[in-house]
Amino acid sequence: MSSDSDIQTTPRGFFCALCNTNLPNMPSVDQHVKGRKHQTLTTVRDTRKNQEEHSVFVSGIKPEISQTDISEYFQQFGAVTDVIMDKGKGVFAIVQFSETESIQAALSCVEHRMKGLKLRVKPREKKEFKLIPKKKNNPQNLQQVLDRLRPDLCQLGSVDAQMKFIVERFQLGENEKKTRDLLVQLLQEVFVEFFPDSQILPFGSSVNTFGVHSCDLDLFLDLENTKVFQARAKSSTEQAGNPSGSGPLLNNYALTLLVFFYLQNCDPPVLPTVDQLRDMSCEEEECVIEGWNCTFPSQPIAVPPCKNTQDLCSLLAGFFSFYAQFDFAGSVISLREGRALPITKFLSQNKQDEAMQEDQPTKSHLPGPKLGPLNLLDPFELSHNVAGNLNERSHRSFLKECQEADKYCRSLQFQHKSTKGKSWGLVRLLTPHMEVQQTKPEQLTISIPFKATSLPEKLQDELQVAGDGFRLLWFQRVCCAVEVVLTTVLKCLLHAPADAVFREDPAAAEGTETASASFNSLNDSLESVDSQGEVTVGAKRPLSSGSDCSMSPQGKKPRLAKRGHHEVPPWTCVQKHMVWAGRRRVRRELMKDAECKPEGSCVDLESQVSAYIVEKEPGLKQPLEFKVQPQMVGGSENTKALLKMEPSSDGAGVFQDFFHFLEVFLPKMVETVLEKGGGGS
Repeated sequence: MSSDSDIQTTPRGFFCALCNTNLPNMPSVDQHVKGRKHQTLTTVRDTRKNQEEHSVFVSGIKPEISQTDISEYFQQFGAVTDVIMDKGKGVFAIVQFSETESIQAALSCVEHRMKGLKLRVKPREKKEFKLIPKKKNNPQNLQQVLDRLRPDLCQLGSVDAQMKFIVERFQLGENEKKTRDLLVQLLQEVFVEFFPDSQILPFGSSVNTFGVHSCDLDLFLDLENTKVFQARAKSSTEQAGNPSGSGPLLNNYALTLLVFFYLQNCDPPVLPTVDQLRDMSCEEEECVIEGWNCTFPSQPIAVPPCKNTQDLCSLLAGFFSFYAQFDFAGSVISLREGRALPITKFLSQNKQDEAMQEDQPTKSHLPGPKLGPLNLLDPFELSHNVAGNLNERSHRSFLKECQEADKYCRSLQFQHKSTKGKSWGLVRLLTPHMEVQQTKPEQLTISIPFKATSLPEKLQDELQVAGDGFRLLWFQRVCCAVEVVLTTVLKCLLHAPADAVFREDPAAAEGTETASASFNSLNDSLESVDSQGEVTVGAKRPLSSGSDCSMSPQGKKPRLAKRGHHEVPPWTCVQKHMVWAGRRRVRRELMKDAECKPEGSCVDLESQVSAYIVEKEPGLKQPLEFKVQPQMVGGSENTKALLKMEPSSDGAGVFQDFFHFLEVFLPKMVETVLEKGGGGS
């Protein structure tokens, strides 16, 4: 049971003095004191306290006095359970008794003499138990090292020279390598005595040239003398991209694979794909582990030399440019094939895995990867997404850093040495940038990201059938869902050109292909969204059973560029009521009133909230008229739908309030409508 003194009250919650941990509230406190760390430290503290109460401090001894000599002498005062010797100079010892009475007997003795030595015996000093936290790889320590190298780096003549200089300063030296080799040999000699066929095999950063000063020495004890072993569990916790070793951040293994994938996609490639390496192998090198083909050449001579002549500076800048424009949302990175695979391919694969598990639970099969914001397949274990722990916030941070670095690498400050002695090249790139408040005018754009795993199963199936055209199909469904939110939920009057069709942005990449014929009937009836009253939709057909969305008339096939932007002609929307004001209050009233309580989904509830405001609250003196320009981006960046908004007539001055409401409300409601099947089927 934890002592009450361990938990202290702070202005922001609570603090556990035993574990050196901040806790926000009482439930967290209750959970913490029951946790393994707190329970372990409590046990250790109790043990230490018990040892202090049952032991005495003995000085005046000499190094030649053994532990047995001391134990035999103090046995006259009571049973001795342990004797702890001074490991340094051997001039003191701690004698622990089984009973506290023995301590009193030893202390009451006026003089202690043993083998001609006069011993001094006194009670143990009572020290407060305190946790000494482990030293973590603090990024500030690395930054301090880089700061010390700054003058030397700035004096070098090129970015290539700076990169080589940093590698030389951080990599393992020859003496460190020899020391590690010697340790491996010593361990090998010890284990061979007990396990004659065993081997100590080093792996990881100590042998793959990624090692830095004070890095771990990773060893594998092979008791069966096998030729192949797996160490992915270790590689997944390496700490380069993630110095703290915890949380949803990129680890070293994932970061290394991202570098490899970029080098596979350079022109010409710097590295071959894993499939190409497999083809370069001979039959004797074939290796299959747990169903996964892990074959690759064992001799470097089997791999042809690289034809890429880019310097290090260009390759580094290219890395940031490559991932600053990469479509993470719609892609799965495959180092085995050396290309980005459409994410829809894996949506159907996961469903097949679930079906196989239900039909044949005892039969082993290779499952699909866990999908997330960044999908990076292990090159050998293809069911493992090595970046599966990354959340959306961490992914946005990584993408932002790549975009900032890409922008800097295209500047003269990166490529050319400063004549005024200022920081340039890698020095500026590795310097943490401060958040600068940008003064750019506000962009009236709402972004709706593509989240494949949150889409309904039926839409996932349709996206999978669409193949490379899945982005356009998803964009059409989003446009339909936006239309539902604006008209059915928020009671806007929407006008769209009768001949509105999807068209490509002129700035899009060249090379188009006709989408699947299934696009002819992409936007069918919105059967799951009940009409909440008549909706005036200008020149377009009303949304009814069997009708298509206004943006894609029946009989016209949209065309899709593999990499580019797509947009439809702008819609004109008219809003006559302040449906964004007081929604929370109205929602509470509707939920309390049993007669008015809506049945069904959030769409029904929000529609009734708008209808209530339209009926009960006065309308705007001058209707708000604004334009909405839907646009899809993807392929060359994260797949998403952009809604560019512009006021046409805002006599009441309410457009900004309405826009800020839509920024939060619209993406959530679009996702809800898509889940309900209201984006067309």
